[in-house]
Amino acid sequence: RIEADMKRAEEEAAEKLKIEAEKVKESSEHIVIDYQDKGKTVMESEPPTYVLQMQEEIKAQRLRQETLETKVDTIAEDQKELKE
Repeated sequence: RIEADMKRAEEEAAEKLKIEAEKVKESSEHIVIDYQDKGKTVMESEPPTYVLQMQEEIKAQRLRQETLETKVDTIAEDQKELKE
């Protein structure tokens, strides 16, 4: 009887391994990689409008920052002069 139980346990283990192998095979079949177009995407000559808008906003922010830095420098110089 012990031998029959061991044989049944071995068969169940083999069946589990077979099922797991089938699951792995099925899941790997869903992954399809297309190498034909790799690196061949066509770039548009003009960037999208949101990119252009962001670039304009960045330019405006830089101008504001430069203006503020100039004002801060002027204020700092004026304060030095007042202390003297």
